[in-house]
Amino acid sequence: MVKAKPANERKVRKRAEREDRILKVAEQLFLAKGFANTTIDEIAAKADVSKGAVYLHYRTKDDIYFNIAEKALGTMRDMFRQAADREEIGLEKFRAIGYSFYEFTKKYPEYSNILYDTNSPKPGNILASEGRCKSLNEEIGRIMVMAIESGMKDGSVRPDVDPVAAAFIISSSLQGLLKAALSNPEFVRAIGLEEKYLVDFSIDLYGRSLLNGTCPQMNL
Repeated sequence: MVKAKPANERKVRKRAEREDRILKVAEQLFLAKGFANTTIDEIAAKADVSKGAVYLHYRTKDDIYFNIAEKALGTMRDMFRQAADREEIGLEKFRAIGYSFYEFTKKYPEYSNILYDTNSPKPGNILASEGRCKSLNEEIGRIMVMAIESGMKDGSVRPDVDPVAAAFIISSSLQGLLKAALSNPEFVRAIGLEEKYLVDFSIDLYGRSLLNGTCPQMNL
């Protein structure tokens, strides 16, 4: 019994290492070729495992995708929380989250590209990994909504704002802006703009759209 424990620990560690290797290889292939153009055979070959070994750890290619997306969304969720916690005033919390989204996109471009791949799996798979991604997306949404609600309570955000609609519209708009600016920096420079300026301008614009002009704490 005493000898069995180290053997079991080695087995668990090797399994975890193989799972991680498969995910890293899949991530590289998804980035290079896109999700739709990557096959399980290619993932297995590059990870130096059998096709059966891939299926031992992940039920489908979609399952692999959602496991990568889970890591990405978990990182985003943590960055949003930290950004919001650094500020006291609700509107500033929301603005900080906006900058955190920019930081996430710059720091983890591979995650951003995989998350927003238009050919990524569509919702509806009966996979635990997809369920975890859905929960993380909901958490991320709640962080943004709570920042706006906090601003409505402290007076920094207009009282007539719909927090859910505002969070959805602004986050979608910022996502589109970042994707356009980061994927085509030459065009942005050609029209006389800079990436950081666009981010500053847009977050300021979003902030002013939420701003309660009667709040003495705010000076945008």
